Order: sequence, then structure tokens, then C-alpha cells
Amino acid sequence: MPKTQTKPIITNEAIQRLYGGVELDEVGILKPRCCDHCGHITKPRKETLSRGLVDSLKEMHAVIKRKGVNEFSYEGDVKWPYSRIANFQKLRYHGLAHHVKNRDGSIKAGYWLITKLGASFLRNERGVAKTVYVEENRIIAYGDDTVFISDFYSKEIYSEDYWQTNFSLPFEIDPPQRSLF
Repeated sequence: MPKTQTKPIITNEAIQRLYGGVELDEVGILKPRCCDHCGHITKPRKETLSRGLVDSLKEMHAVIKRKGVNEFSYEGDVKWPYSRIANFQKLRYHGLAHHVKNRDGSIKAGYWLITKLGASFLRNERGVAKTVYVEENRIIAYGDDTVFISDFYSKEIYSEDYWQTNFSLPFEIDPPQRSLF
């Protein structure tokens, strides 16, 4: 299956159109802005997909594959240090993981699932934006750089077939209660 880019590229000009009044500094970083109504200051931040986050996604996949259910708890299924748990949630900014929801739509605390995009990313079929700009816990822009899982690992050790063979699941990855964002 050919690799595909999944996120639209948003340029600085598009950011200006979407978020009027947003100022960029000399290197294109979004500056803080102030709410006209309440005076609250928000500062956009850049979140970058790293090898550590991808390793966490791979470990999450191994647990889900072993359990046979697309549900993962970083408290019950693995023993991670706090720093890894704190960074793990950043996978959702890239669309690779999401909270599990209860039947009533509320979030099941501490439980995560792999999205369809996450499963495709693990099989090296789809790429994601390496950089995501977030403000107030919402994605406001994607960087220009698309990455695939194979970009984080040595091509001599991991062949193209490795990702297809080792990261397929024997069940449907997308439970009905899932919503991407």
C-alpha cells in the first residue's frame, strides 16, 4: 500500500486567516494573545512527535494485541515512569491515540485506544505531521513535515515488510464509541 500524507499543511498565511490577530515572531513562532472578552492570555505551543512517543505507541500496540481488545491503561498494563505517562497523551495531538469513552460518552479515566490512523501509522502506511501547534488543548495548525514510523528507525534493521508483518491486529481497531477528537 502506498504511503499517504494525512494532515493538511497549514501555512503561516492560513494561520493568520483562521486566527485573525495571531502574531508570528521573526522565526514564525506564534506569539501569545489576549482574549478580548476576559483578558485571558493564551500561548500556542509546538508539540513534536518523537522516537520516545513512537516507542510508547509500539508498546501500547503490543499490550492491545496481547489483550485482544483496543484498550490500554498506562497504570494497569505497563509500569512507566511519570515522565513517560505525562508525555504519552501527546500521541492524541497527532491522531494516533485517543481516550476510551464509556457508553454515556464520558471519558474512561486512564484508558486509551489506538485510532485507525495510529494503526495505519504503525504499519507504515500513513504519515502524520511531525509538528503540531496546540493552543488551549486544541490543534490550531500542523507543521510542514510529514513523518512515517520508518523515519524513526534504522532502515537496515527494519525492512518495509517488518511494519506490515508485526503491526497488524486480528480484530477491528476502531470501536464504535471512538471519536477522533
